[in-house]
Amino acid sequence: MQEQAEEGNLSQPYIDDSGTFIKFDDVKALEDGLPLELVQNTKEDYDKANAYLAKQQPKFFIQAKANCGGTNKFVGNIVAGTVYVDSCKTNKIIAIIAGGGGASSLVALLPGGAAIAVVAVAIYTIGGAVISYNAADGNGIKIKILKKPITGKVYSYWVKPQ
Repeated sequence: MQEQAEEGNLSQPYIDDSGTFIKFDDVKALEDGLPLELVQNTKEDYDKANAYLAKQQPKFFIQAKANCGGTNKFVGNIVAGTVYVDSCKTNKIIAIIAGGGGASSLVALLPGGAAIAVVAVAIYTIGGAVISYNAADGNGIKIKILKKPITGKVYSYWVKPQ
């Protein structure tokens, strides 16, 4: 799973999730030398997530960016913390998981970027159903995590609405 976090870090500069859909500049990623398989997998994950968003969440499309409930941030230290993800990013996370996307595709959607990329693995293991349930009020989610200092593995142990 650490490998997926590292792959997500590589593709992160080519991802824009500021709008309704997740945009991935696969052409630029290939030009800059990212591995072909990584680029193809990332593009496929986001294409599936965007299809899910278009089909399952029509009201999401009419929301302006300013209408996203909650905040995006990471509060913590090297062994524990809380990841806050607003409602718009939470919807995209749910779409990636529902589409069968990998944890590496979640990295660009998380606050804190590369510094907490391994958190994507913890979020991925939670599953879309738990995230959807806790995001139902439209204010995003917050996830408590623990990191083992020796191994670097990250574990989520608590998910709640913001």
